[in-house]
Amino acid sequence: MVIVKLYGGLGNQMYQYATAVALAERLDTSVYMDLDWFQEVKNKPELTLRWYELDGFGIDPKTITPFGRLGLTLRPPKVFKEDFFGYLPAFEKLSGNVILDGYWQSYKYFAEHKEAVARAFTFPEAVKPENKKIIDRMESSNSVMLHVRRGDYNTKRGKEFHGLIPLEYYRKAVADLKKKINNPTFYIFSDEIDWCRQNLKLDDPSEFIDSNGPNSGVEDMQLMAGCKHAIIANSSFSWWATWLNTHPGMLVYAPTAWFKGTEHEIEDRLPPEWIRI
Repeated sequence: MVIVKLYGGLGNQMYQYATAVALAERLDTSVYMDLDWFQEVKNKPELTLRWYELDGFGIDPKTITPFGRLGLTLRPPKVFKEDFFGYLPAFEKLSGNVILDGYWQSYKYFAEHKEAVARAFTFPEAVKPENKKIIDRMESSNSVMLHVRRGDYNTKRGKEFHGLIPLEYYRKAVADLKKKINNPTFYIFSDEIDWCRQNLKLDDPSEFIDSNGPNSGVEDMQLMAGCKHAIIANSSFSWWATWLNTHPGMLVYAPTAWFKGTEHEIEDRLPPEWIRI
């Protein structure tokens, strides 16, 4: 069996589960989840409160039964722990019972199992009427998803670790995009959408999306994936919205500085066809 420790927000949980799905498919076994972190974070006020979010994709939190735990005492699992934010080739040699403990923020972990991962992260067919109208507008225009991540990144700890992507990044991405496509319409997503309204000034038609409100990550991600092109933030959330996007000929812009002051393992994080700025 493959046991994956889940922690972080929706995007992080998706990386962790996708990596587990890929490994389980290779080993012809099942995926189980360790959800202990979500209880632990409640007692750590310095961390952002999170909860299990994969149920938005219809993924039930399958945890280990007492019988299963007994089986692990007979065949103790190997703990494969991530020691840096890049692809670990040793992943390819894992066998037997495995516990995955890490963020696994590289597409290389599941690139050969993309179909299985995409099936796991199938968006709900039922869409709220307002979201359906937005998706229809995206389909009828040269739509561009633009994501601005602030929220917990705009705290002392967030600024020191992740850093806020400067507006200049978005200006450069928009300028380059407009050389390649005609008449774009921008759909702006953010956890601080009012800040974007005040500070993100674009010359082209734009919509600031706030129809779903807080705590609706899968619905927002589904809208993001409805656009034909993407300008993402240094965020696993918009990374996944883009990776799940199936529009042909999609242009994707991504920041090279994913963490504060570094181009940390960007080759492992971004598919080669994505444009780096």
